[in-house]
Amino acid sequence: LPAEVETALYRAVQEALTNAAKHARPAAVSVSVGKLDGTATAVVEDDGAGFDPAAVGPGRLGLAGMRERLA
Repeated sequence: LPAEVETALYRAVQEALTNAAKHARPAAVSVSVGKLDGTATAVVEDDGAGFDPAAVGPGRLGLAGMRERLA
């Protein structure tokens, strides 16, 4: 992958892990990263407290920051 894509993916995963640790208090977290036909994917899953992404109010930058980085 191009360096800027690798960096963006790394930062998004880093933010997801930070959010999980800060808000979900999980006992376990898994990260899967893959690439197929030039498309990179990352999946971060945890067993912590869930949330409704639609209910996240303005001023909460974690999800917005990830979306912006990946756009």
